[in-house]
Amino acid sequence: MNQFDIFGSQVSVRFKGSQIYKTKFGAFVSALIFAVILLRLGILVHSVVQGRNPTVLFQERPVQDPRKFSITPDTLSLAIGLQDTHFNYYADNSLFTIQGVHKIKKTVYNSTTGQYDQIYTSNKFNLVNCTDDNVPDPQLRDFFLKSQLYQHQCIPKDLIVGIEGQFNSDFYQELNFYFYKCKGQGCKSDKEINTLLNNNYVELLFTDVNFAPENKENPFQKFSRDLYWINSQNLPRNVNVYMRNNYVESDFGWVTPDVETQIYPSFSYVDNQIADSSIGFFFHLVIRFEKEKENLYKRTYDNLFTIMSQIGGFSQILLTVFSFICLKYSQIHLGRSLINQSFDFQDISKEPNQGTLISNPTQQQNNTEMAENQVYQNQNNNKLFNQSPPMKESSFQLQTSQKTPDQLYQSKEDKISLVQQAQINPLDDTQQQQQINQRNNQNIGKQLADDVIMKDYQKQQEVQQNRQSLHFNVFFYMLSFITTIFKRFRNKKQVIDYGFKEISNNLDIEYIVKKFIEVDKLKRIILSNDQLTLFNYIPRPQILYKEDKTQGVIIEKNSFFNNDDNLSDIDKFKKAKQCFKNIAEKQKPTKIDISILNLLDDKQYEILSSKLDKKQFLQRQQSILKELQAMQPVSPSYNLSQGMTTKFALKHPNSEEGVCDSIEDCFDSGKIKKYSTFKKVRNPSMYSTISDQEKIVNYSQKDSIDEKY
Repeated sequence: MNQFDIFGSQVSVRFKGSQIYKTKFGAFVSALIFAVILLRLGILVHSVVQGRNPTVLFQERPVQDPRKFSITPDTLSLAIGLQDTHFNYYADNSLFTIQGVHKIKKTVYNSTTGQYDQIYTSNKFNLVNCTDDNVPDPQLRDFFLKSQLYQHQCIPKDLIVGIEGQFNSDFYQELNFYFYKCKGQGCKSDKEINTLLNNNYVELLFTDVNFAPENKENPFQKFSRDLYWINSQNLPRNVNVYMRNNYVESDFGWVTPDVETQIYPSFSYVDNQIADSSIGFFFHLVIRFEKEKENLYKRTYDNLFTIMSQIGGFSQILLTVFSFICLKYSQIHLGRSLINQSFDFQDISKEPNQGTLISNPTQQQNNTEMAENQVYQNQNNNKLFNQSPPMKESSFQLQTSQKTPDQLYQSKEDKISLVQQAQINPLDDTQQQQQINQRNNQNIGKQLADDVIMKDYQKQQEVQQNRQSLHFNVFFYMLSFITTIFKRFRNKKQVIDYGFKEISNNLDIEYIVKKFIEVDKLKRIILSNDQLTLFNYIPRPQILYKEDKTQGVIIEKNSFFNNDDNLSDIDKFKKAKQCFKNIAEKQKPTKIDISILNLLDDKQYEILSSKLDKKQFLQRQQSILKELQAMQPVSPSYNLSQGMTTKFALKHPNSEEGVCDSIEDCFDSGKIKKYSTFKKVRNPSMYSTISDQEKIVNYSQKDSIDEKY
């Protein structure tokens, strides 16, 4: 059943408590990408609020009954004029008249006949000379004024007419304008009238609209236009101006659809026909809707889901572009951190005989002889060490003279408190004086001990800071793959690649499995069958806690867990010195104890052993050495001089690495010698440049402080 789980947690290796290795460069790029994404998000939201960049879908659809549109000066401004051949405008009723007719057709049901009857209605109205009120929009009025608006005739502004449907619809409306020749009283002469009407131009000025999708509130943008027709009373003309309705459906919803519909007609096309001159008019203009067509515009703005989709796609593009650089940078940076934490690097160009792994017996023999000479030199230095007590007093004076003002002030306060106590209890002066002296000595000893530990800790920090790590620019390393400009970087790149290769080999799953198998084999070698059986019954680590009403849950410490992580650096150093002292002062140190001491760096060894009693330590090692010499006939293969090539023997020539828990442990001394020789060449950084004479003098100065208190 568990195999169908698609939400399982991935098990991964952590580095410094985190599943992901993070760098400052990656954090900077991530912050930059995050800022760009936020900027993009702000632009999208602002665009939606302002109504910009909508998605528009246009559709031309058929319609049986175009929706009614009412014509007023505010909705559709109309102006009709007449020009002669010299483009002079005439608005004179003594020459011609324009009659407006609003025709309406209705289909009603006749209950008597049971049929639908069509009822036609014609509402006549007279046009008036145009004024500014007929074109209320100032921006549109400029176009009319350029065409001499005041020489045109308009629909009365208080009259509302409309157009609707098509002729076969149940409700149909159209707007007609008839041009008649003036006849009768008040008219000018026929010659003057005929001169104008035989050859003239009819002009129609009106407002039209186009679709503006980025205008959120009003998507219809008005503009002015005109139409001209050549006309003559001898060839009367019927002109049809067709309008088409425009529907704009706008979806303003953020989560769910919120559609608003706006309607406005626009000019579609015009056609004209020649009529018989006996009709009585010389020009007929009809404004009506186009048959069975209308425009539909669907505007959709980005909502919450489309914005998230765009941000997701935009983020993926940015991550894809920068991942090639940042992931490679992070991998190299992680590799650099791993190799610097795992290895120490040292350039041995000027010291050709150090740091090379010895693989031939000749070099091993040379190193053995060098180690034996070092033992002999340390024996001579030990004599100097035994003759160094006169230096203790001077060193003690040097330490006490360097007390800080705070320490002096504390000493004065102690003295004042002692005087006050003596005045209060004069009967117990002797006893109190002894307590005061004892307390004073303890304070002085504690101050001196703290000073020594602090100095040793500072030396320890210097050692950590002076570790020979491999520093290089990650970008230079990345560019070295694509260009040969960084020639100086080429040699270092080989060292870096070698370090990366070693790390990769150690992280290989085959290598890890092999090490696990070796650990299991080692358990079988070290532990007996009974011990292996009981080993599996060792209890698991427990997390002990208790509930408190005031403090809540309190977690108790457990010895199974490593609590050193919660300690400060100075506390860790103090604990290390105490552990070193515990191992070094053992009456019978084991082979593992000496191996651990042997693997310490010289500088680390010197710092950690600064407060030990060297004389007592050497005497104990001499006694152990005598026991080993007594066991030497038992094991002919054991060579005491060979066993002294380790650091512990070099430090203390009267001791022996082969200190054993039992006699059987000493039969493997040949392996110890081989390992110690291999270690000396493998890790040359363990041996510092401080001379043995300086070490002995330093030890003597430290001992002088210990013996004073």
